[in-house]
Amino acid sequence: MARCPICGEVSKGICKNCYDDGIEIAINTLTICPHCFSLLDNNNWTKKESIEEALCKGTGSDQVKIKSPYKKGPGLNTNINIEAQISKKIKNKISQFHSDMSIPVKFTECSVCKKLLNKTYYEGIFQYRDCNKCPEIKDYIEQRALDNNIKGIKIVKTTQISTGIDYYFNSSSFMLALSKELKQKFGGIVKKSAKLFTRNRQTSKEVYRTNILYKPPHFMVGDVIIVDDRPFQVKGFSQEKVKGVYLDTGKTAVASYEENCPVLTKFDLEIIQERPELYVIHPETYQNEKPINQKLFHKTDKVEGILHKGQIYLII
Repeated sequence: MARCPICGEVSKGICKNCYDDGIEIAINTLTICPHCFSLLDNNNWTKKESIEEALCKGTGSDQVKIKSPYKKGPGLNTNINIEAQISKKIKNKISQFHSDMSIPVKFTECSVCKKLLNKTYYEGIFQYRDCNKCPEIKDYIEQRALDNNIKGIKIVKTTQISTGIDYYFNSSSFMLALSKELKQKFGGIVKKSAKLFTRNRQTSKEVYRTNILYKPPHFMVGDVIIVDDRPFQVKGFSQEKVKGVYLDTGKTAVASYEENCPVLTKFDLEIIQERPELYVIHPETYQNEKPINQKLFHKTDKVEGILHKGQIYLII
């Protein structure tokens, strides 16, 4: 004779009294990724290790056992028959019971799997311009994408154009983070624009495709540029400014720079005399000259310098 698993009354399944006391199992359609079993919960995908774990979370069960085979695949709707172990508080007492349920499941690729498995899907174009100025930047972009493959990030397509390279990325958020990294590490100009592409059927949110243009500066870390009419050796970048050293004083600074500021040519200098004062051969006149910043000289096998207004400055 069948009895209620909660109170023991004769009943097929949970009796009416236990339902009236608050035992109620909501059976809503669950959206699950067929590849990684992530569960869509409040418009957010949550990674699960198995279909059973996703069903537990979706039904509020402690454990589930799948009772019959089921079909899965992107876009497939099905019902999965399970036996669920559920804990409920009834009359101030925690009770456990088992219940047979048929759970409606909608299989949909999660955002990560969609990016990994779809060879043509992309969320934006990263437009790298003036790519010949610093080959290191191209390597950096492609290596950062490779490093994030495990997170579903990939370059879908690469197009070489006359002014640079267009990278088609499957993640607009990664493109934005990458542009910030490049600006911090190499400096340059970043411009962003977005265009409405579609509307997400699951969340009803508007989906935009993002274009990010990145143009590096015409100089690199280690170059000497003119800032405030003084030679300035670039050591790094900070947003719209450069970090470095004024060669005339040796003082470090974070300074603004003009977009087309001159980049000074470096020369290998030959030392003629070190003491009591430093003399080198002028790279143009071949005369013996004292560098302006000779106090900053440290003995080394190789000495580099630049010319500014005909005067020699050592590169620190």
